[in-house]
Amino acid sequence: RLKPKTTKPFSLRMSSIGKSASQMWYEKNGYARDEELSATTLLKFLYGDIVEELLLTLAQLAGHTVTDRQKEVELEGVKGHIDAIIDGELVDVKSASSFSYNRFEDGSLKDNDSFGYYMQISGYAKGLGKEQGYFLAMDKQMANTCVLTVNPFDMPDAVARIKQLKEALESSTPIPCGCTPVVEKNGNEYLSAQCSYNPYKHHAHPGLRTFLYSTGPRFFTKVVKEPNVAEIIDGRVVQRM
Repeated sequence: RLKPKTTKPFSLRMSSIGKSASQMWYEKNGYARDEELSATTLLKFLYGDIVEELLLTLAQLAGHTVTDRQKEVELEGVKGHIDAIIDGELVDVKSASSFSYNRFEDGSLKDNDSFGYYMQISGYAKGLGKEQGYFLAMDKQMANTCVLTVNPFDMPDAVARIKQLKEALESSTPIPCGCTPVVEKNGNEYLSAQCSYNPYKHHAHPGLRTFLYSTGPRFFTKVVKEPNVAEIIDGRVVQRM
């Protein structure tokens, strides 16, 4: 049976500096997640670890020099562990769905970086004294792979971000989510994809309503006209007539 790792006291990590300050505030202050990590989610995390090992091993077999796997990096007191240095260059390995993989392949990730990957790799690069880095990505459905270069001019300011987060996390009151909702023509508003991944979204948005679409759940902050799909109410799926 897959079980989550033992809960550790909150600490700001390099892997989380791209996340919203609101999400980290709730985590730091001990709020319960909307739901516990399921076995399937934990299995996806495990699969991602396996993909990382596979790609780095294949890189070695192809004749590349792979070093410093899981090397600790520190920046402004925030620590993290890189995936590897390949041929002297910083590389962050990512496994993704076909939809997300396309953003690595066509370079559009920087314009739609829901998980803060650019901020994360920028922190690693700054901590290592490097000007750029690379994403080695794999489509976990189709097994396509690509390399996305993160140039110096695409690197966000990780130092400024860390200072901003440290200050924000000292707040005694919840930090607003700050996400711009998606507005429908009928006046309904729901969380963007980035905000919907926040495991504390129901704390950040009291009264949030969840409707089940064929493409997945949507979390509505405002309902003018009820969607003609099932809704989750008190943990139960309620069908609309």
